[in-house]
Amino acid sequence: YAFTNDSRAHDENLYNNCAWNLPPPAIERQLQAIHATPFCFAVQMQDYNRQKKWENLKEMYGSSWAFHGTRLENLYPILNHGFVGAMNRTALYGAGSYFSTKISVCLTFAPTTPVPQSLQAMGARLSCICICEVINHSSVKKGGTWVTSDTAGKVQVPETYIVVPNNDHARLAYLVFLGLSRQEPVEFSNQHSQESNSHGATVIGRL
Repeated sequence: YAFTNDSRAHDENLYNNCAWNLPPPAIERQLQAIHATPFCFAVQMQDYNRQKKWENLKEMYGSSWAFHGTRLENLYPILNHGFVGAMNRTALYGAGSYFSTKISVCLTFAPTTPVPQSLQAMGARLSCICICEVINHSSVKKGGTWVTSDTAGKVQVPETYIVVPNNDHARLAYLVFLGLSRQEPVEFSNQHSQESNSHGATVIGRL
């Protein structure tokens, strides 16, 4: 799947080439706690060699599910190049890409963005959450791990955080767009929040 160079076309192509696809049940329960309309789309790798490498890593180490909040404009590089830890500007808990086991944490990193009128079937504003699979490699720093940060010295990774130093150890599996009206904010139910290209990625299907 190829995107054009026009930023608006990125959004329209992304919308027009999406298909409804349900994530794993544990992830879906957290989505149900959001007071906004979620649209969940599956993402598929196109690069056979990269897909094979991922499957081998998953077989060797196993994997876990996690969330990643981002701006809409960041989707294009993520789909093309995957998660690149070097792009992280605030590496408080060490170098790498940052994820969380709680969607409520990631909502703070996913600001709502006005969208073209042609896309407003999902809402006048959209917020984006990535549902990702993370390899359970020993280099992955999960909650409670002590790390040395260049900016803060020795610190402990928060309980719901996951830091992935190796770009090959995380993949985008689903995109969740939260559709909002022009006025309503993204809210999260406290009851549920306490519950436990070159990259070759493409959004599959069609609405």
